[in-house]
Amino acid sequence: MSEISLIRIDDRLIHGQVMTRWVKHVETTTILIIDDDLVNDDFMVSVLEMSVPKGIKLKVVNIASAISLLTVNADDEKYLILTKSPNPLLKLAQNNVPITNIILGGMGVNSIRKNFYRNLAASDEEIASFKALIELGICIEIQAIPSDKAIDLSSIIK
Repeated sequence: MSEISLIRIDDRLIHGQVMTRWVKHVETTTILIIDDDLVNDDFMVSVLEMSVPKGIKLKVVNIASAISLLTVNADDEKYLILTKSPNPLLKLAQNNVPITNIILGGMGVNSIRKNFYRNLAASDEEIASFKALIELGICIEIQAIPSDKAIDLSSIIK
């Protein structure tokens, strides 16, 4: 059976903090990036593969494949799941992927995102996804690195 050791939203995906702190903080065999666009970008996937610590696998999949992988085709992997936004995670939760806790790392400002808390920005659609995940009973905590005090997102997004 597949096991989820950590779910993290961070639009940078694999970077220093994820690799050095979170991978050491949780037991994981595979980093699973869920992104419908990135899955088709061979160059970026190869760049990300070079960033993965030795002994840990990387899988980049679209949302439909992630749902299948985490429900139907369960395996013995321990996944650290990374997404750039909450939208894929809402789709997973709506399709019976067992999600109880999400760590929100970084979501930067862009043409559709507005700042809503410190260095975090989200579009209206992403805010709606956060609210829907919270309504499903999923705890979402803002936490850059494991040693930081976690802040409950539901106290910020009402």
